[in-house]
Amino acid sequence: METSKPQISRRGTALHQEDVSYRQLRDAIATGELLPSQRLVESDLAASLGVGRAAIRTAIARLAQENLVERQPNRGARVRRVSDEEALEVVELRLVLECLVVRHAAQHADARDTERLARIMHDMEQQCAVEDMAGFARTNAQFHGEVLRIARHETARRMLDSLLSHRFELQRLTTPARPSDRLSEHRVIYDAICAHDPDAAERAMYRHLCGVVERWRNRVKAEQARRSVAPRLNT
Repeated sequence: METSKPQISRRGTALHQEDVSYRQLRDAIATGELLPSQRLVESDLAASLGVGRAAIRTAIARLAQENLVERQPNRGARVRRVSDEEALEVVELRLVLECLVVRHAAQHADARDTERLARIMHDMEQQCAVEDMAGFARTNAQFHGEVLRIARHETARRMLDSLLSHRFELQRLTTPARPSDRLSEHRVIYDAICAHDPDAAERAMYRHLCGVVERWRNRVKAEQARRSVAPRLNT
């Protein structure tokens, strides 16, 4: 029995390295540290994360199963680029899920939850006032994450986590609304949650995210029109 302990320990360490590598690579894709179409070189990633190549190989395989990474014959693995059409599908589904989530948040929020949201709203107001767009974007994500936590809807959390795994690229390609408009939209959502009014919260979230969906629809239509014109120009 004594001789089996080191083997169990080594296996546990390997599993830990695989899980940590997977989470770090997934976060790097989501935040844009690893860019769309960027090659994933096992030796470089292993050295960067301080793990073995086997852990990186397993992590990449998991990311490929989630469609975050694509493997190409004789060319290795790359971060998968999201098409405009797929991005539109993502934001449309996000709209449905977040409207459900905010209803649950309005029903479940307690005093501590609304205090946390109030602090986030204060930060957003300060960032908007000084035109700190990078900070505003981070706090915007924090606001939506806090609403999701308050909702206590585990299935929706898992689905949104999967949908927004390419959030860096979605944010980069989306034409942003004016921060002042986004701030006022968040204020209406916050007020509805504090009032424990799920109907008002859902309406507010719908109006907030509808703008994002419409901007993506316009982008897709423009790209489709460009593609239809290009063949005629080449003839």
